[in-house]
Amino acid sequence: MCLKENNPRKVLVIDDEASMRDSCRQVLERMELVVNDAADGKSGLAMMDAFKPDLVILDLKMPGIQGVDVLKELHKTNPQTMIIVITGYPTLESAVEAMKCGAYDFLPKPFTPQELRVVVKRCIEHYHLVLRTAELEHEKEKMRNNFTAMLSHQLKAPLAAVEECIEVLERGIAGALNKDQKALACRIHLRVKHLLTLVEDFLKLSRFETSQKLENVGNVDLRATAVGAWANVCEEFKNKKLEFVIKGPEGDISGPIIRGDDCLIHEVFVNLFSNSMKYTPDNGVVTIEFLPPEGKWLTVAVSDTGPGIPSEEQPFVFDEFFRGKSIQEAGNVPGTGLGLSFVKRVMEAHGGTIMLKGDHAGAMFVLRFPL
Repeated sequence: MCLKENNPRKVLVIDDEASMRDSCRQVLERMELVVNDAADGKSGLAMMDAFKPDLVILDLKMPGIQGVDVLKELHKTNPQTMIIVITGYPTLESAVEAMKCGAYDFLPKPFTPQELRVVVKRCIEHYHLVLRTAELEHEKEKMRNNFTAMLSHQLKAPLAAVEECIEVLERGIAGALNKDQKALACRIHLRVKHLLTLVEDFLKLSRFETSQKLENVGNVDLRATAVGAWANVCEEFKNKKLEFVIKGPEGDISGPIIRGDDCLIHEVFVNLFSNSMKYTPDNGVVTIEFLPPEGKWLTVAVSDTGPGIPSEEQPFVFDEFFRGKSIQEAGNVPGTGLGLSFVKRVMEAHGGTIMLKGDHAGAMFVLRFPL
């Protein structure tokens, strides 16, 4: 909806008192608002589709359909419409109930024209902000979709082609390279590979945000999935020497089972283990611990003996593209700043949570899955 200052807002007054409807109309029309009225809840609801008001002033006490029921129906069918509740029997309980049912404000009778003007003006200003926020969100989503399409078609394919050409050079197929040329080709290859990883991570995150649902739900053996993820990460970091420790309830050799998407849970562990690989020095330890179920929750902790994450950076670790100052100062540590954002979204899609435990010596991420 386009926002214009010369676009007059519409107000519907629903009240069984003719004098109240007439008084409100006079005040509101002086505010250059388009006003219509209804004598009861049933006729007021019937006018919604044709009149399409931006604001409804609703009396709680009316014959026929009660105001609270009208309020609930309005909030359900027209969630963007602002509602001001008025009543001659004001109580704290009725005000709280009205707010819970979707009212923006509460005005006890009798009220003065000035009091009505103040409340309506505040309500319409808030309505403008709500519409503007929705408009900006739509524009943001459109830009994100365009950016995703650009990454997929105009960046990924050319980068993949460049990588293939560099591999041809490194293998000497196009002619032998001297030592300096090989080193330069290797540096270019690493940079291109990093860009491809960034593009793929962003596309993966965008695809998941678009669907927002789990498509392949089944029983997931968390222990087996974690072991498989660790094997994949070790294949990528062949020269890194870290010990992998699995802990669980004493005497429990079988893996805990949850309902979820095995491929997505696998990616959760891959991202967490990759972070440990990148930031934990050789001969360090990466530990995954399966804690005993508590009620309907299963807790899994992934920790390492690396340098940890500074306390001032911890609130931002799940933000997209965030790479802390400590990471930047470490230098030459590959990463896109999207891995933990993806992990957080996967956990939320499974009805679970992930948090960074700040008082741990290294980095410790605590995952909670619903059983």
